[in-house]
Amino acid sequence: MMSRNQRGEERMKAILEFNLDEEREEFDMAVNGYKFSLVAYDLDQHLRALIKYAPDTQSEDTYKALQETRDKLHQLLNEYNLEI
Repeated sequence: MMSRNQRGEERMKAILEFNLDEEREEFDMAVNGYKFSLVAYDLDQHLRALIKYAPDTQSEDTYKALQETRDKLHQLLNEYNLEI
C-alpha cells in the first residue's frame, strides 16, 4: 500500500494482521520486537563497560568470559541480520 507524505511524495506502508484468538503469541512478538532490541543493546553496553572498566583485580579468565559473551551476542545478531 502506498500513501503520500506532506510533500506529496509516495511512501510505503506495511500492515500486519493477526487473528488474536489463534496468533496472540506472534502478535505479542511483533508488537514487542523493539523491546528485544533494547535488551540486546543494553546487554551489549553492560558487557562493554565491564570489559572496558575492569578492575585490576579482575582475573584474566573473567575478562575473557565477558569478551567471549559479547562476541557471541554480536555473532548471533549478525546471523539473524539484526543491528543494535
